[in-house]
Amino acid sequence: GRTAAGERRRAAGQARAEADMRAAGFEPLDPYPGARMRWRCLHTACGRVVHPRLFQIRTGGGGCLACAGRAPVEPTAAEAEMRAIGMEPLEPFPGRVRDPWSCRCTRCGHVGTPTLNNIRRGQGGCYPCAHRGR
Repeated sequence: GRTAAGERRRAAGQARAEADMRAAGFEPLDPYPGARMRWRCLHTACGRVVHPRLFQIRTGGGGCLACAGRAPVEPTAAEAEMRAIGMEPLEPFPGRVRDPWSCRCTRCGHVGTPTLNNIRRGQGGCYPCAHRGR
């Protein structure tokens, strides 16, 4: 009984749910699962397949972690960011942007542990080079 009632409610609200998702910039790829369930959609702004919840979209929340800057970081991209500022990673990416990462400065050879988060905020990776004014 409850399952059938839930299916009837979802069917009744499906058109409005799809309209709300499209208005927020998401194209539904699967049938409407319910307001609190993850719904597979295509984010039209970036072209990624994402899984937002309708109730979050209706309350003003975002649905694409990549566009919000909260998507998981690819290790190759993280290494490229470190090399771009002159730091050579000595170990694999720790997995989180706030974890210290052992790197060697390509200018002076100092081994330090900057975080990717600080690099993205504009800090340099090498403490001695910063104090020497390089």
